[in-house]
Amino acid sequence: MGCCSPNYTEHVKEQETSVNNAGREAMPFWFKVLSALSIISVFYIM
Repeated sequence: MGCCSPNYTEHVKEQETSVNNAGREAMPFWFKVLSALSIISVFYIM
């Protein structure tokens, strides 16, 4: 598949979408919850 193939741009877009979707879940949900709770507790103590 060369760079001038009509399917090349579609293939690149699919790869880009899959990479972007994989990067979204880099921080697990439990870590987000734990971070939010620790920030809230800091403000509550103040």
